[in-house]
Amino acid sequence: NRRSFFLALDQHIERLRSHGEPFILGLVDLDGFKPVNDTYGHAAGDEMLKTVAERLCDIADETVTPARLGGDEFALLAAIPCTLNETALALGHRVEAALSEPYELGEYTCKSSGSVGLLICNDPQVSAQELMERADHALYFAKRALQGKAVVFNAALEQEMTASSQLDKALRRSDHEAEFSVKFQPQYDLVKSKVTGFEALARWDSPELGSVTPDLFIPAAERAGLIRGLTQTLLSKALREMASWPTDITLS
Repeated sequence: NRRSFFLALDQHIERLRSHGEPFILGLVDLDGFKPVNDTYGHAAGDEMLKTVAERLCDIADETVTPARLGGDEFALLAAIPCTLNETALALGHRVEAALSEPYELGEYTCKSSGSVGLLICNDPQVSAQELMERADHALYFAKRALQGKAVVFNAALEQEMTASSQLDKALRRSDHEAEFSVKFQPQYDLVKSKVTGFEALARWDSPELGSVTPDLFIPAAERAGLIRGLTQTLLSKALREMASWPTDITLS
């Protein structure tokens, strides 16, 4: 469980610091678990979690410790003789294969998969929280771009995580009214040969980061729980502009 996992993580960190023994930290998240609960019921969902636990235990040997952190989140700790990416990926591929097998849930059979974020822990100066954040970012990337696959945290993801952290902090400190604006893109009716409306597009000019594109700040606002307030600000600005438009022009 979560408690035993973090105790084991602390022990691995201590061995890394005292004896230079690197290890692998892996976070596993099931893909599409909620639809299983919604479609087949919570009893089937519980059965699926038990099956996942059994499969992770089957993968584990004397060097691998599996754990359930909560919900459909699982974790792995593995001692490794070296810091090769191939070692971590080999473990990830075993998890991939095991979790992609069909699940027998009473009278139902369903397919699913698990995304895996892996981190090679070889820096004794990094804290347990920082290790978890890095593995979690690898998991987030796997779920976003390579669902059902294993991803090893690397320099590119480190850079992405740093940029994402800076973005989140700037977003939390931002003045919505002063920094966010709306641009309007015409919607043109080819049959009528005229503009029939405008689409409101969100723009952010941050005093810290400069111009930030919506594909970056909208997901960040959703992750941070700020999207509702931001939506209200942008909608208000758009409606104020729309007030002076002809009545037959629409806004989306």
